[in-house]
Amino acid sequence: LAERIEKLQAQLKESERAVAELKKKLATGGGGTNLKDKVQERDGVKFLISRVDAADPKTLRDAGDTLRNWLGSGVLVLGGEHKGKAALLVMVSKDLTDRFHAGKIMKKLAETLEGRGGGRPDMAQGGGPRVDLLDQALEGLLEQI
Repeated sequence: LAERIEKLQAQLKESERAVAELKKKLATGGGGTNLKDKVQERDGVKFLISRVDAADPKTLRDAGDTLRNWLGSGVLVLGGEHKGKAALLVMVSKDLTDRFHAGKIMKKLAETLEGRGGGRPDMAQGGGPRVDLLDQALEGLLEQI
């Protein structure tokens, strides 16, 4: 019985790893939407602002790390729905933190969603209950920063 339990636990751990990898792939555009096509440039700065399907906080961070590495220098904003609420992630490359502060961008977004958030100059997380306003908040963000 103990041997069977260990085997089942190992299978469960492997399944959880596979699910996490699939969520990350979905959030980074591997699920059919190509987020790389959504990159906008303003004043020589690249912005990637997008709604993603897999939006639990850990998946957002993992996807954000992957996309930030791909983007290089730029500002990354991801938002999605998690458990009926809006979840947000803002990342700013280190070379741009003197021009853009992830925590301040997050506060603007979270206020629109009647929520809260904040963080460091290079990374911030937050969210709010008004998931119905998420698309509007993301679409209008570039003009606000």
